[in-house]
Amino acid sequence: MAEESFCVGALIADYFALVIAVAEATPRAVIRLSFIPRQPEHVMHHRNRAVILSAVFLVFGCASQARRRAGTERPPQRTQPAGTIAPTCTTMDECFAEWSCRLPPAVPRLTASVTVTPGRFLIDDGKAAYTEGSDSSLVYVRAAVTLNATAPKVRSSAARRFLRIDMSHPVDSRTPSLGVIDDHYADFHAWGPTLARRGVEPVIQYVRVGSTWKSALAHIDFTYGGRYYLLQLGPEALGEGCNKGGTALFGTGTTAVTMSRPQHNVYIVDAPQGSIGRLFDITNKLAGALDKGLYYMNFRLVFETH
Repeated sequence: MAEESFCVGALIADYFALVIAVAEATPRAVIRLSFIPRQPEHVMHHRNRAVILSAVFLVFGCASQARRRAGTERPPQRTQPAGTIAPTCTTMDECFAEWSCRLPPAVPRLTASVTVTPGRFLIDDGKAAYTEGSDSSLVYVRAAVTLNATAPKVRSSAARRFLRIDMSHPVDSRTPSLGVIDDHYADFHAWGPTLARRGVEPVIQYVRVGSTWKSALAHIDFTYGGRYYLLQLGPEALGEGCNKGGTALFGTGTTAVTMSRPQHNVYIVDAPQGSIGRLFDITNKLAGALDKGLYYMNFRLVFETH
């Protein structure tokens, strides 16, 4: 802003200096500046040339500065460190409480089990598959494939399961490593090739058997340090057109996961090595999400409906 003000002020001053120089150099000028004493011809010649050259340099210099600013400046980003804004969510569900899209009528909720392939950045808790109905997990296929490691109402520590999320591989060295996080209430969602349109959610059950596609969005939600986070993979923003308060999420720089439906009751979600997700702090809901940078992520989950 200071540089722009300097440019404007200098251009105005140079403009008036140029007007005066032209008036002095023209004996029969229409506008006579009689209050300005006439200088010797050689003095006026050198001064006028200097005024004209300085005006040219100022115009080009300020124009170049404006082009550089237009090309490099980005809209203001929410970059406040975690904890500087009072939380508006006290549970993960509250972070998504403004969701307004609906499912088409008569879409069943298909209970399922899911196997998480070991040795990657999203890891199970060592107790084999997560199965709805036989442990504390919620696993089902409806609009998306969904895994909640532990149902929100389960309070017994002995019954709770968890997901292990390896967040120690930031893409940029300036992005902090969060280490390996074990979260009982972590959840995973992966959607079909598109997200909601006209307020209606797509249904992954409608994808044809034998199909393979790039998911519009997959995300892992977890808690860390008393804050709520969402790691997004895929181009489309969760909540776009579906969240009453809007969304500050975006998928720039991320990798879309590959999904397939090899059998009627089987859905596979694959993020191969080198995949990238973008982390958001969503403690202040989707509209107040803070971008926390890019992290390498890879996983493979196989959902099987009952």
